[in-house]
Amino acid sequence: FFLFIVYLSNACAVGIGQGLAAIAPDITFASSFAPVVYMTFAVLAGYLLPQSLIPIYWKVLLYYANPISWAFRAILLNEWQPYLDGATPPPYLDYRSELRTLGLENQSRWTSVYVLVGIYAGARLVTYVFQRFLKYAHN
Repeated sequence: FFLFIVYLSNACAVGIGQGLAAIAPDITFASSFAPVVYMTFAVLAGYLLPQSLIPIYWKVLLYYANPISWAFRAILLNEWQPYLDGATPPPYLDYRSELRTLGLENQSRWTSVYVLVGIYAGARLVTYVFQRFLKYAHN
């Protein structure tokens, strides 16, 4: 499951990168703008700044539409899945409070997979539309 999530999040990142390249008017703008987008995604993914501390105006676009945050959720829920299924956790691990802090107490790892697939499909669709219909004309 871990390798599948890594592959899927990588595919989403490539799709978003290709979408940004399709939107950009030239390669200089694309290569300057892509790191800004990816670093913003990395900072607001939920492990540097928990979901509860992210301002609401950033949550919609930069947290819920962020493939890094969904991959983080899936991997975290996968690691704690045995304890969610009833296995006895070590005495030092308070996984329920960690899940509550991160806002993941009622989520499934498969929800994250479905959202990652949707982000991938959306990024590919945006790339197709921009390359097919709105690409800048060059002489």
